[in-house]
Amino acid sequence: TVSSDPFADALFLTNQVQSGEGNTQSPGSESLANAIVQIVINEPDVSIHKGVVASTQGGSVGTVGGLTFDTVGGAGFTGTLVGESNAALIGDLNLDATTDVDAGDLVRFALVAVNSGRSDAYDFKIQDTLVGSYVNNYADKAAFMAATNFKALRGDGTLLTEGADYTLTWNAGTKTFEVEMTDNYTAGNLAGDTKPGGVSRGYQSGIDAAVTNGSNGVVILYDLTVDTDAQASSTVTNTAVLTNYAGDEGAFDHTAEDKSDTASIVIDSPGFTKVLTSTSVTPAQDPNNAALNQAVIGETVTYTFTIAVGEGTTAGATVVDTMDAGLAFVGVQSVTYSAGVSSANTIGTGAAPTNVTVGSTGSGTGNLLTFDFGNLTNTDTNNATDETITIVYSAVVVNTNSVPASPGNQAGTQLNNSAELGWSWVNDPDDALLPNPEGTSSITSSAANVT
Repeated sequence: TVSSDPFADALFLTNQVQSGEGNTQSPGSESLANAIVQIVINEPDVSIHKGVVASTQGGSVGTVGGLTFDTVGGAGFTGTLVGESNAALIGDLNLDATTDVDAGDLVRFALVAVNSGRSDAYDFKIQDTLVGSYVNNYADKAAFMAATNFKALRGDGTLLTEGADYTLTWNAGTKTFEVEMTDNYTAGNLAGDTKPGGVSRGYQSGIDAAVTNGSNGVVILYDLTVDTDAQASSTVTNTAVLTNYAGDEGAFDHTAEDKSDTASIVIDSPGFTKVLTSTSVTPAQDPNNAALNQAVIGETVTYTFTIAVGEGTTAGATVVDTMDAGLAFVGVQSVTYSAGVSSANTIGTGAAPTNVTVGSTGSGTGNLLTFDFGNLTNTDTNNATDETITIVYSAVVVNTNSVPASPGNQAGTQLNNSAELGWSWVNDPDDALLPNPEGTSSITSSAANVT
């Protein structure tokens, strides 16, 4: 009797016999004969792949690996899953920064399992843990399935029923769900396959042909909502794990080391601009000082910088604004936060604004500004509108005409500036092992020069 212990698919069990014969006329010699019989063992061989197939920002990926996926909230897919190579194409799908995904957006994942072996797979179990950058506070299985539009389908698109075709469990403590296929499936069986497994075999050894009707594949779809904890520019990764499958019901697990695959998204980054808004002397006051970017000694120059705050969290946000030595800070005129936007440190107004450090560079005085926002949070998840922080401040053209400021503020001198928005991130804010930033990024913007 062939054992149900794990064994590699399509290898041989071998039985060998040897006989020997001697005779009295040739003592010490023996005539030998050998015979060998080999049996090809049919075993399951299941792989797991995970990819991102749709989002509210990017829509559906369309057709990949022979399957055409619906958008977020849709029924599933059309087409038939054929072969592990097609499943691997789906598993390669991730969302990069160009998709503009941020808090409140929905992301649809596909977990694809394919049995390429010559035997049905039994006791098939797959797990997935929802990381903290996604909404994951579901009280029970029903709440999880409803909120995520959870679906399990055969490789041909047939929708499976929880409780009959598979069992779903949800662990509210670990934020983990597990799917176990019921070992009762025969609808996709081909000639020679009469056993009711969980996932059908992927190769028919009797006719030496691969299975192409999708019966050897399972596709699990669910939609996750990006949480406000998700940090701008972070890469959010979660992992599907194939924890068990066997060659017979109740037999030993074939995954001595669990198989897994990951899928990731990159959270959108903030935007940043700085512009020269006005100068204090108008053409009516001085016809020779008509241009916006012209100024004289003692004239004030007004700048505006705007942060487009992504939905969710922008951690450790600062703006470092450097002006040429011929300009000096006067005061913050206004600070405007869009509805839903807040910062850990509120920026003040006036000549000594709170959470703003005024310093100097080189020979300048008061030409270096550091705005310390701390964490920025945007709870407005309406993608149709941008939420911003806008700060207007003024600087004065100083009377400098000596070394080391040479040539000083002479006629025609170009006074420029550069402001940099910087922030940091951790890839999973709920991971206690990652208290420090895993990455930093910045955007630089310069207003027009003042002559």
